[in-house]
Amino acid sequence: MPTDLAPAATELARYRLRLRYLLLNAVVFAIGYSLSNAYAATHAPLVSVAMAWERQIPFLPWMILPYLSSGFLFAGSFFYVRSQDQLRVLSQRLIFCTVVACLAFVLWPLQLSSMRPEMKSGAWAPFFAYLNFADRPYNQLPSLHVAYSLVLWCALKHERPALLQWLFAICLAVVGISTLFVYQHHFWDVVAGLLLGALSLQVVLAQGSGQRYKPAVALHYALAAIGSIFLGVVTGFCTVGMYFALCFGLVSWAYHRQHAGFLGKKNGQFPVLSLFLYAPYLFGYWLVWCCVRWRDRGQPVIRTRADKLLISRRLTHVEAMELPNDCSVIDLANELAELKKLRAGRYYAFPMLDLMPIAPERCADVVALIDSEIAAGRSVLVHCAMGYARSVEIADAYLLSKAVPLNASK
Repeated sequence: MPTDLAPAATELARYRLRLRYLLLNAVVFAIGYSLSNAYAATHAPLVSVAMAWERQIPFLPWMILPYLSSGFLFAGSFFYVRSQDQLRVLSQRLIFCTVVACLAFVLWPLQLSSMRPEMKSGAWAPFFAYLNFADRPYNQLPSLHVAYSLVLWCALKHERPALLQWLFAICLAVVGISTLFVYQHHFWDVVAGLLLGALSLQVVLAQGSGQRYKPAVALHYALAAIGSIFLGVVTGFCTVGMYFALCFGLVSWAYHRQHAGFLGKKNGQFPVLSLFLYAPYLFGYWLVWCCVRWRDRGQPVIRTRADKLLISRRLTHVEAMELPNDCSVIDLANELAELKKLRAGRYYAFPMLDLMPIAPERCADVVALIDSEIAAGRSVLVHCAMGYARSVEIADAYLLSKAVPLNASK
């Protein structure tokens, strides 16, 4: 993710990026929606939130067309928005709605009370046959059709002719209303869907042009926490799901507060309590580190950025033997423990959150330390977890402080 002042909000999104976001949302929806449907089917009898006056709502078979068209609108929206930031916002809002709704489906499973007329012949019969095959009378509150419609409207209404905006608004409104007239949802499902969509608009915000980019890492870990509860309930391993949810929830809160020292890492090691609370998070980073090692095998691990300034990912014991004898080590990784060999020497820890911009004052402190160590005649290794973001950004800041062109140092 970009961590500088690049105009992320104005760059046009590329086709592969659009396809990747679409695939991610489709997979999250397919897994979450199908599992919650299967869970509800095995936990009957289920209650309904239908009200008495809803019996007066007519069944309109032709409404199946706008109801099923939501899938095309869902997929097409990823190729309609213009900028990378609009694409990011669309994707994150839809995923937020999907994950939260699926959790609601399994925590409070409901069943449709309106019996849809059986249609074995006629022009609309094949469409309803597909609906009966692909969906079940569960996954009621909130209505994802309605939540998605609100999110899509906010994504598609920008920078377009007024006539087209009105056309989108009418189409999406009909999609939301169609849930009632094909007997797929009740009134309160629609209301809850609107509230969920509105909540997603407040949780996931657009990136203003010229603003410093702040990745929504806290949101991603919050969704992982919600997903953990969902999977725990569906699979029956509620205790495990709650443990993972606690871990990811604490990480999300730390990122929200931008608290880099939340793991309590001291002298390159983690306290026992952190190892227990954050074991899934720490183990995940260790696995990613192992994958990076395997992918970059055969390539130089320690890179020279300037005279006596080295950068790398977190090293192995064998790789650490390649360092100069007088080398000072600056550890930026908040997620991986440091080698005993490196901790025994001139070791400095500046834990920083991954995937987040480095605070200017924090960056200045590290640059000043690098400058003093090199002035004393010592080599300096700056490393983070994977060696791609934090260590590179700190090295670039040091080179800029010395008025060294960045392209000349690589």
